[in-house]
Amino acid sequence: MRGVVTLLFTDIVGSTRLWAEHEDLMSVQLARHDALVTEAIARADGRVFKHTGDGLAAVFVDPVQAVQAGADIQRLMGAEQWLVPAGVHVRIGVHSGAVHEREGDLFGPTVNRSARLMGRCPADGVLVSEVTASLIAGLLPDGLSLDDLGRVQLRDLAQSELVYAIRAHHLPAIDPRAVASTIETQRTGWLPQVEHELIGRDHDLGAVVSHVRSNRLVSIVGAGGMGKTRLAVAVAVAVADDFGDGVWWCDLTVATHENGVAVAVMAGLSARPQQGKVDNGSVVNHLGQRSALLILDNCEHVLGAIGDLVEMILRLCPGISLVATTQQALGVRGENVVTISSLPPDESGRLFLARARQVRPDLPWDEPTALRVKQICEQLDGIPLAVELAAARCRSMSVAEIGVRLDDRFKLLRGGRAHSERHRTLHAAVDWSYSLLDEHERAVFDRLAVFSGGATLDAVAGVTGLDEYDALELLDRLASRSIVVVDDTPLGTRYRLLATMHEFARQRLVDQDLLESAHAAHLDWAVGLADCIGRSLTTSDEAVWFRRYIAEIDNFRAAVRYAVSINRHEQWQQLMSGIMLCAIARPSHEVLDWIDESLLDSLRPTHFGTTLTGQLGEFALFAGDTQRASRLLTKVDHSRRTNPAAARAIAQHALWVNGDVELAEDLLRTVTVTTPADEFLRSFYLMNVDNARWSLAPTPREAAFDRNVLDHGNSVVARCRRNNGQISLAASLAVMSYLHVDRLEFSAAAACATEAASIAQDLGAWFLVDLAQIGMASSLSQLAALGTAGRIEAVEKVRDILVDALAHRNYFFVGNLLADDVAKTLWLVDDRPSAVLVRAVGTRSYATGIDQLQFDDANDAAFEMTAAAELQASELTLHEAGFIAVHALQRWLDRVQ
Repeated sequence: MRGVVTLLFTDIVGSTRLWAEHEDLMSVQLARHDALVTEAIARADGRVFKHTGDGLAAVFVDPVQAVQAGADIQRLMGAEQWLVPAGVHVRIGVHSGAVHEREGDLFGPTVNRSARLMGRCPADGVLVSEVTASLIAGLLPDGLSLDDLGRVQLRDLAQSELVYAIRAHHLPAIDPRAVASTIETQRTGWLPQVEHELIGRDHDLGAVVSHVRSNRLVSIVGAGGMGKTRLAVAVAVAVADDFGDGVWWCDLTVATHENGVAVAVMAGLSARPQQGKVDNGSVVNHLGQRSALLILDNCEHVLGAIGDLVEMILRLCPGISLVATTQQALGVRGENVVTISSLPPDESGRLFLARARQVRPDLPWDEPTALRVKQICEQLDGIPLAVELAAARCRSMSVAEIGVRLDDRFKLLRGGRAHSERHRTLHAAVDWSYSLLDEHERAVFDRLAVFSGGATLDAVAGVTGLDEYDALELLDRLASRSIVVVDDTPLGTRYRLLATMHEFARQRLVDQDLLESAHAAHLDWAVGLADCIGRSLTTSDEAVWFRRYIAEIDNFRAAVRYAVSINRHEQWQQLMSGIMLCAIARPSHEVLDWIDESLLDSLRPTHFGTTLTGQLGEFALFAGDTQRASRLLTKVDHSRRTNPAAARAIAQHALWVNGDVELAEDLLRTVTVTTPADEFLRSFYLMNVDNARWSLAPTPREAAFDRNVLDHGNSVVARCRRNNGQISLAASLAVMSYLHVDRLEFSAAAACATEAASIAQDLGAWFLVDLAQIGMASSLSQLAALGTAGRIEAVEKVRDILVDALAHRNYFFVGNLLADDVAKTLWLVDDRPSAVLVRAVGTRSYATGIDQLQFDDANDAAFEMTAAAELQASELTLHEAGFIAVHALQRWLDRVQ
């Protein structure tokens, strides 16, 4: 677009607050705002070329018409009856100059200055630049005039601006103090030109400004692409008035070696040395007794020289303050460090939208798009540079297409002229950081790529082959450069790479032909750790090692899959053997898909192979996949069914899925047991057999088991307490609650279940939480004998237990709850259709739950509902039926409370 044009920018004042408080109304209000503004612009022969979030930008050939449009917009806005309290108010800025056009959008300094001018405008006003005022002098129609507000400093721009306000009968008079303090002299040297507003760094900006005003040296530290330079520009503008001799920007990227630091700083100060040689003394002599702020940008590659210069300035130039942007702190006495990291999800989403709308103003924004943007920002770790480069792709791609291609992010995310050479691509930004590392730091950085979910110090040492103290020193250096993220966890410190860094490091291993050896070292470490975990069970350390298992589950999964991919069968079997008892205490579905079922066919019929296959079959049963459980347990060698773990797994499947009581009892009575724990578990399973037999031919009975079973259980519980084995204690107490329920000792059952659930909850052992709570549900569901208050409390607890089982995806428990306690509870609160329906779904997968419904005195009604319920149940999953039951219980609670 050639020649001078006039731009008009609008923005809704306080739009963030309006959206937060009146989200239901703001979409309607925003549409009405757009219509009014567009109407006034069109009437004045203007063209909207951009939507800027909650505002618009328009271009005019005639500056008088642009000013008239601004006045008309405020008139229309003031006359509108708005739905939100206090109405919708806009601010407007009008500025003239040359622009660059690309694909219908406008760019250049005129666009930036117009937006900054609008940003200074109070609500309901129209600000006009000096250039526009000169173009319309003597041409304004009757009723419009200009008020001189004096010179103001526009954000992010070095030159101040003489500003005017439109005066009209329907516009408020603007106090110059409401726009900005008048300044008489230029307060900044050269600053980098920035096209965009700073998004998502309000807290960091406030922190840096506060430090600058109370300390002489502040370092903004962060990894490449985090936006350190952009933040420093905002800081420079914010504190310009605090320094009598201004703010000066010194770009250190031009210092290709440490001897070039003083030259770069002198260039930033627009200073000439008094003699030919330029050194630190030249800088100090130039600064002298001035009062100024120096921004030292991009210091990480010349830290030693910068540190020397900064120390000299602090010592000899008392009026000088400094802000450094760097990937690593300078290490100078008196330095105040503000570390900036990834943007949080909401802010990175806002950044994406703002940058995307600049290249594609008509970008649709609906819930699916917002969700895709959130996923993109998460994949990019909220790194501002990466988010901006991804958003820029909206010019030629949809948001969904960008998301699909992020696996190859280093090729996808390339920038244009708006980015520095080092930040032109995401790869260049990361490679700049990598180039600053020495060979030992690079070796550790590269090998972190084989970890999933981070690593502990001992893990890094194990994979790199370093002594732990040497590994710690290198990790500390990487962390100080903002390349490695350090997380504090309940089990200690973990080190990890952001996803972008992780991908870069992995490619480095590939390029050096080191990927396989790094994975092999990771596998050896994981196998060793799994062995330690397996040997810790039933000891006083088992809770610590169980938490370690939880922390390392991503690493174990990666190690198993790598071992499978290279046919190291013994190692993946050894690893899984060590973690299986921990895995069962978690939701068992976590490990089911680590290996393909066909691999189990190749296992030798050893004690170990039988145990592993049986345990996986048991896991499938607990995960609600009874078909997979059948396939896996069929693989168990029949000659080895005396193996306790395999026998219990096959017996459970026979009992709960096939209703084969005789096979279950035969397996359990003939299995070889050598420990009190095995005897206790066998007794527990035999109790289930007895219950199943009774459910098939019910007769009135007393307690089903003799005292020996409880004696076994009490002995195991006592031993667990002595050993302080928390996992074992929680599991044993949970089983004891079932034994007490079977003896109709509901108070004792509830006590055992409550203690077991509490221990398991603290550990994050969700399977054991549900195991315990089933016993609690059995004692709570005796609703017939309870009063109204007790019944309400019991129903709430049964509901919560079912919700937990659903959340943990422990579908074995969901099925058993639906088949028994939940169905019985619904029946007893008179929601009999729901009771019959959910029981039909539960018994479809787990057939031998005790059917209490058939003993109710209204059993004829139950039978009449059964056919319809079974038809509907055939179309429901356990998950769906579980939520039907939750809602049914909640309906009853809402009705009686």
